[in-house]
Amino acid sequence: STGYELSLTFNSNKDYSTTSVPFTIYNCTSSQDCNSCVQNSGYCGWCVSSGECTDTCTGAFISDLACPSVTRVVPDYANFNSSQSLQIVGINLDPGSTTKRQSGGFLCQFGSYGTTSAQIINSTTMQCPSPIVSTITQSTTINMQVTYQGKTFTDLIPFDILVCRSSQCSSACFSIDSRCGWCLADQVCGTNCNPSVLNQFTDTCPTLENIFPASGYSDSGPIYVSLSSNTYFIPSTEYECQFGDQLSRATFLNSSFLSCDPPDSNVTSQDSNDTSVVFTVYLAGVPYAANSLTYTYLVASNRGKDNTSTILIIVLVIIGVAIIIGTIIAIFYVRRRKMKRYELELSKILENLNLKEPNWSIYAFGHNDRLAYEVDKDKKRRLELLEEFLLDPNNKIVDCLVSESRAGDTELLAKSLVYFYYSKGRAIDLILRYICKEVDNSTEEANLFRSDSVAVKMFSVYSRIVGLPYLWRTFAVSINLLHELGKKNKKNDIDIDNSGDLERNPVIWIDPLEVDPERLANEIDESKMRIHQLSLLLIAQKVFKAIQESVYHFPKEFRVIAKCVKEKVGKTYTAPKTDYKGIGAFIFLRFICPAIMTPQVYGLLPEEPNEESQRSFVLLSKSLQNLANFTLPSVKEGYMEKMNEFMINNEARFIKFYDKLVNISGEIEDTSRRCEYCDRDIPYDEKYCLSCGEKVRNSLRIHILNAVTRPCTQFTFLVYSHSYHTTHY
Repeated sequence: STGYELSLTFNSNKDYSTTSVPFTIYNCTSSQDCNSCVQNSGYCGWCVSSGECTDTCTGAFISDLACPSVTRVVPDYANFNSSQSLQIVGINLDPGSTTKRQSGGFLCQFGSYGTTSAQIINSTTMQCPSPIVSTITQSTTINMQVTYQGKTFTDLIPFDILVCRSSQCSSACFSIDSRCGWCLADQVCGTNCNPSVLNQFTDTCPTLENIFPASGYSDSGPIYVSLSSNTYFIPSTEYECQFGDQLSRATFLNSSFLSCDPPDSNVTSQDSNDTSVVFTVYLAGVPYAANSLTYTYLVASNRGKDNTSTILIIVLVIIGVAIIIGTIIAIFYVRRRKMKRYELELSKILENLNLKEPNWSIYAFGHNDRLAYEVDKDKKRRLELLEEFLLDPNNKIVDCLVSESRAGDTELLAKSLVYFYYSKGRAIDLILRYICKEVDNSTEEANLFRSDSVAVKMFSVYSRIVGLPYLWRTFAVSINLLHELGKKNKKNDIDIDNSGDLERNPVIWIDPLEVDPERLANEIDESKMRIHQLSLLLIAQKVFKAIQESVYHFPKEFRVIAKCVKEKVGKTYTAPKTDYKGIGAFIFLRFICPAIMTPQVYGLLPEEPNEESQRSFVLLSKSLQNLANFTLPSVKEGYMEKMNEFMINNEARFIKFYDKLVNISGEIEDTSRRCEYCDRDIPYDEKYCLSCGEKVRNSLRIHILNAVTRPCTQFTFLVYSHSYHTTHY
C-alpha cells in the first residue's frame, strides 16, 4: 500500500480547497498467500475460490479470520498399496457456507502422487482418503496440502508414504518401519487392517509353541497345536495343518489352540521306520506363524511298545501340575491372610490414635469452589481449542511453554501441565519426557535431578495426586507416634496398651532422637547420648523395614517411572549405583523424605509439629536420604557418625528393594512403550515458538495481557484453570 495526500484543484493548477486529506492506495495483488494478504490492510482479503488476494470475491472471503491452516494429519502416514481414512486437523477449515461444502471442489494433494476428494467435517476437521501409489519402491516423506478448485487452500504439511511389504508374517514386515504391522485375517503387511473384529493388527508374529501329541500313528486322534502366551489364533474356518507335504483340515478351538485332523493313513504305510516331518499352520494359504515344529509319524508295527512309558509320563505331568497349582494357591492364600491381618491391625492402631484418613483431593488439588459446569460456554469452547495445541504428540507447544517461561512461572506451569495431562491419562508420558531431557542435558552425574527443574517440579505435583494414600498406609502410624513423643517426651505418656500388634510397622521408643551435642548444650552425658543415637538408629531401621515391606503397595505409576529412570540413567552414566541414585532422587528426595520432614503438608499429621517433633522428622529424613544417596551421614555432619552403620548395614537391602520396585514385568502392562519416550529426540523448535503465540491467539481470540516476545507463556493460567476443572471434577 502507498499513502498520498488528496486535494481539489481548479483548471489543473489552482487550488479549489485550502485543505488536503490522507488517501491510501492498496495493492492487494502484491500478497501471494493468505497470511500476508489478511495482514496487509483492512481492505484486502483472501478469496478461497480464486486463490488470490483481492478486495472483491464471489465466494468465501477471508479478511478478519485466521487463514486455513493444517496442524496435523491423523495418522500422518499410510501404506503404499492400501487406502485409509485420514483426519486433517487445523484452523478455520470451513470459512464458507453449506452450499460450498456440498458443491465439492476440495482435494487433498499428496505431492506428485495424486489427489483424493476431501470433505469438510467442521471448522477444525477435514477428511480424505490416502492415495494408492503402486509405483513407489521405498518409503518416502512428501508434502501434502488441501486445495479448493485447483487453488491452494492450506499450507504444506509433511506426510509419510510407507512401503510395508512382506509375503508372510516375519521380521521383514516389522523391520521396514516401526509403523508397519501384520494383519492377521488379511495376512498382509501394512499400516492398518480392513475394518473387522477379527482382523487384528499386530507387531508380533504368532509363534507355535507346542504340538500334542508330538508323535503318533496315521490313524491317531486329533492333534492339538498351541501358540506362545503373547500371540493368539483368530476365529476362522480357513486354517490348515501341514505335515511334511500333506495338508489336513484344522479346527479353531480358542485363541490358544487349534485341533488338526491326523494326516492321511497312506503317508506311512510303506515306511518301516518312524519319520519326522516339518509341521506348519496355514491360514488362507499363507503361513500363520513365523516358525514351524516337528511331528513324528510312528510305524504301526511299533504300536503298544511305548504305551506304558507314555502313560507314566502323563501321570507324572499331572501330578507335577497339581503340585505347582497347589503351591501357588497356598502362597496366595497365606499372602492374602497376612494382608487382611495387617489391614485389621492398621485400622485398630489408627482408631486408638484417633486418626482418620483425610480427603486426599484437597492435598493433591487444593480447595476449589467452582465446578466445571460453571465455566462459561465461550471460555470452555476456547479452552477446548487450546487442548488441541497441547495434545500435539510431539509436545512442541509444551516445549515452548517450558523453554520460554520465566523462573517465577515454572512451578505454576508444571502444576498446570501435570493437571491437564493427568486428566487425559498422559501425565506419566509428559513427566518421563522431561526427566529424559534432563538426563540428556546433564553434564555430570553429581548434579542429576538436584535442581528444581521442570521435571522435578512435575514429579512433585504428580506424587501428591497418586502417592498420598501410599504415604498414609506406610507412615501415618510412625509419624503420629513420633509426634506424640515430641509432645509428651515420656514413655508412659503414650498409651500403647491397646495399640495392637505393631510388629509390621512399629515405632515405639523411650528417649528423644536428638544427636547433635550443640543442640543439647551439654545437658546429657556420653551414655545418655549413646541412648539417643541408638533410638534414632532403631527408628530409622524400623521405618526402612516398613518401606521394604511396602514395595508391592507402591503406586504402579511410580514403579513405571522408576524403571524408566533406571534404564535411562544406566545408559547415560556408567559409574556404580548411578542408576539407583537416579531412582532415589525422585522416590526419596522428592516424595518419601519431604513427606516425613513436613508430614502436615502431606496429610500425615493433622497439625503443625512442635519443635522437638520437627527435629525428629528432620533427623529421620536425613538418615533415609543418605541411604538413598549411598552416602555416609557423617561426611557432612559429624554428629551423625552413629548412623554410618545404618547406611553400611542396609546398602545391599536397599539395592534389593530398588530391584523389586522396578521388576514390574507381568504386573504392569505397557511399560516398554512408556520408556520409549526416553528415546525420542525431538529438538527445540525456536521458529515454531516464535509463531505459536500468534496462532493460538488467532484461533482462540484471547487478548493477552502484557504480551512478551514469545507469548506462548501467557497461556499458563488458562491451562491450569481448565485442567483443574477437568481433573478434579
